[in-house]
Amino acid sequence: MARNKNEIYVPQTGQIYPTISAASKALGVDASNIGKVLRFERESAGGYNFHYVEPGASIETLRGIDEAMQNQSSPKKRERMAQTRKKNEGRLSSEERQRRREKRESAQRLHNVLVKANRAIGELQKQGVADISDPVTNLENIKAVIGTNKIGGFDTSIKNLMELNIDIEKTIAEVEHELTRIERTPAEKLKKRRAAVAFQLGITEEELEPYEDVLPVLWQLLALARKQQEKGYSLSLYDAVVDAVNIAKKPEDLRRILEETLTEYRGRLEDETGEDLDDILQRGAEKLQGKYQTPEEAAHDEDVEPEAIQTLADVMKEEDENGEDWTSGWVKIPTT
Repeated sequence: MARNKNEIYVPQTGQIYPTISAASKALGVDASNIGKVLRFERESAGGYNFHYVEPGASIETLRGIDEAMQNQSSPKKRERMAQTRKKNEGRLSSEERQRRREKRESAQRLHNVLVKANRAIGELQKQGVADISDPVTNLENIKAVIGTNKIGGFDTSIKNLMELNIDIEKTIAEVEHELTRIERTPAEKLKKRRAAVAFQLGITEEELEPYEDVLPVLWQLLALARKQQEKGYSLSLYDAVVDAVNIAKKPEDLRRILEETLTEYRGRLEDETGEDLDDILQRGAEKLQGKYQTPEEAAHDEDVEPEAIQTLADVMKEEDENGEDWTSGWVKIPTT
């Protein structure tokens, strides 16, 4: 794509501008200096960094730029740039100042709701049931976009929230929805569900304990698969997890493979490479079973035969009335 068709991303504000002149007008920075930054002739201008991005750049792409800038800049350099930006604030356009005020107010509201989410998740963790809570699973998927703090909770810092390239109001609504669901699901019900999970996996609750850090990753992956593929996703990965737990596969190995698979699945949704989503799940299953082969290895193995895909529709007999319970269709809760 020709460079002049690209847009301009500013990590310090999280804003994308269509042209150099638009960025110059909004930020009060000389357009020629912005051009020099984009041509790598200088590191920054007016206390800002500028990067070309293609129209519609994904959140992951922008976060990658942000992380790269953090890694390349020393604390002293970032402090100097912040001081420069503060000096130039008076040169901001009235539209930019209004936009920043509105974004800061939205970021503050998001901060407040994320603090509540961290507190709610913490309470469920104390009760030992956060790993089998459906709302917590959905919040973890949101956390993957927002970022985490040092202890694994939502990064609620205003600085982080201001730099995110997301629909803040929509995110607030999604988090509040999951918090409402947490309030409606008492811990005692989750403890019964935990017993059901152990029952479905064919192990005792005591044997389930080492896998507490594994379950949330599995739920996130299955929740994404169900959202993207509805009832048509393969259960091979879940079946492989059941087998792995029953042979007491190391929890750290199980979690690592599931995290790799989750990363691949999310990446496929972002880059639209055309790879079949079920292929990613199947590859994760093969890794769990120790059967995974690279395409080159498979091409030279005449014994490799494609496995039949079992769809969720084949096993789903009952559906939860509200359709929100991740246990529906694959976890049968004992009635006695």
